[in-house]
Order: sequence, then structure tokens, then C-alpha cells
Amino acid sequence: MLVLLKLRKGHSVPGYVRPRARIAGDIVSGEIRAGDLERLAEDPAIESMSLSKALPVIE
Repeated sequence: MLVLLKLRKGHSVPGYVRPRARIAGDIVSGEIRAGDLERLAEDPAIESMSLSKALPVIE
């Protein structure tokens, strides 16, 4: 999955994220496995994140 990440000050891109491009000092695009989405959401290094496309609804 492609994601945009805003990192908290003093933190670097987590090891399970494959960086693609640094957009600004604290904003990067990267790739993660879908299974790491929850891990990314709880990571203290991440201030905010955005997915490149909407996820399907799971019922």
C-alpha cells in the first residue's frame, strides 16, 4: 500500500516502511504491507498518515 506519512519531530521512517520520496522535511511517501496498517497507526514516530486510495468496506 502507498501511504503519505508526517513524522513527529526527531523521528525517522520506521523500518517496516519502504520510503519512496521525501516531500518535505517531515513528510514522506512510502510503501507498507496491508497487514502493517494498524502497526503504523499506533507507531509513536507517526504524527499522521494518509492512504493513497480508499480501503474496501469489510462487513
